[in-house]
Amino acid sequence: MTSTELAKNLHARDVVLLAGRLLLSLIFVHEGLQLATHFEGAQKAMAALGVGTPLLLATIALQLGAGLSVALGILARLGAVALGLFCLMTASLFHANFASQNELLHFEKDLAIAGGMFILALSGSGRLSLDSLLAGFAKGARIDPPVEQHLPVGKTSLPVGPVLDRSHNTLVIPSSTSSVCPVTKLAASEARNTAAPASSSTSPQRRIGVRPVSQLENVSSATKAAVSSVLK
Repeated sequence: MTSTELAKNLHARDVVLLAGRLLLSLIFVHEGLQLATHFEGAQKAMAALGVGTPLLLATIALQLGAGLSVALGILARLGAVALGLFCLMTASLFHANFASQNELLHFEKDLAIAGGMFILALSGSGRLSLDSLLAGFAKGARIDPPVEQHLPVGKTSLPVGPVLDRSHNTLVIPSSTSSVCPVTKLAASEARNTAAPASSSTSPQRRIGVRPVSQLENVSSATKAAVSSVLK
């Protein structure tokens, strides 16, 4: 695919969402890496603020995990919600000293980032994400159930029982008579056995010559009556 075709297939919305995800996640991934690579110094600094080691480890895991989730677009909504709540928590716990202009600025930044995360959680990660890629693979691998074919209203397939063709003086017996009553089916079967052999044809129905009911041998009275009712 050429660059021109790629630009046509991708909407501007998806490109903007990708850029926004990368910008929002950068600060969290970078800070998580800094805390992980300088763990002893971070541990001392957090201890001075009253944050213990377990909470520090949870913070590092959240920043790296949710940050990569937003950047790569895999479970991005969940990661965005988690980071948005994290920003609200840090703003209210560590930057609530509004007498300091620096603390007020950090408080407002945390609120702004939280707002961006919540908007991302509502809009989704877009098509340029792992979520969209995995959804496409799952959709392609899904096997659709067979579609049942229905005949149009007013149209039927082959007739369900013997039909008398008076123009050729023949009894037309379809290949399937599953819906014919038992007596009629027996009559049709015995009529085929006593009539002349049908001509070879690829048609789904066969024509047999009609013989008078009186000439049918070894046929019960009930069968003769059924055949007579069909030939009338």
